[in-house]
Amino acid sequence: MIILNIKTAAVKFIIFLLAFAFTTVNAPLNTASGNDLYKLCSKCGLKVPKSEDGINKFDINFCPACGNDLKNINFIAKSSGEKVLELIKQKRRQIGDVRQLKAFQWAEKGETSEDKIMKMACFINAIELDKTSARVYNNLGVLYDEKLLINEAISCFKKAVEIEPSYAIAINNLAKCLADGSRNEEAGEFYKKAIEIEPANSIFRRNYAETLSKLKKFDESIAEYKKAVELDKTGSSANIATFKIELITRRFKGASADAAAPKAQADGEINANKIEAKPVKMK
Repeated sequence: MIILNIKTAAVKFIIFLLAFAFTTVNAPLNTASGNDLYKLCSKCGLKVPKSEDGINKFDINFCPACGNDLKNINFIAKSSGEKVLELIKQKRRQIGDVRQLKAFQWAEKGETSEDKIMKMACFINAIELDKTSARVYNNLGVLYDEKLLINEAISCFKKAVEIEPSYAIAINNLAKCLADGSRNEEAGEFYKKAIEIEPANSIFRRNYAETLSKLKKFDESIAEYKKAVELDKTGSSANIATFKIELITRRFKGASADAAAPKAQADGEINANKIEAKPVKMK
């Protein structure tokens, strides 16, 4: 009787081990094949992985397709700019305590990062620890400008110029953002300051000429374009400036252009022929 009970118990134990092994082996397969690895975005229906791995290089709490916050269902990004700012906040939460690195280390980490959102987060951390680096403010402004966050970019460039009034690159960048926001009078003043500091910079002069054209100061604009050509006879500035001189002369300085100019501007004919002259915003 005792022997029989032992055998029965042994058989039951072996069956239990086999069942446990089968469940353990098959559990990942069942999970992987189901929907429990994903959460469904309530706005666009995208299946977003619940965990980040080597392939999914994005924040799992934020829908990469539509801007829906998967952690807070009441938040939906209303614009691409708002989405970028939310991504920066989430990236900062991911990288941890600001104080884990010194300001210059955060700046270096930002410079070497290939992820632009990470760059922004690192630069913001650097600024929180040290608000005296004009270069960091300028570089953060460049990233904001690339993401079309013009107001944020302008604030950064203004801060860089406030810290270092002779920082010609930041002054030019500030002027360019002001011009992009149709604040051409202000932009012209800052371009003049940048040119006073670096009179031989053809990019500054070309940008200034573009703003003068928008202000309908065509003679001054042509003069600045010609200076840009003289300073950069073989580069891209010269090619663009030469084209602009011809365009302005044909449309606004020709015999029949005086009457046609207002209509041309109203109809957006100039914009149709516009060549982007945005400078590379150096560090």
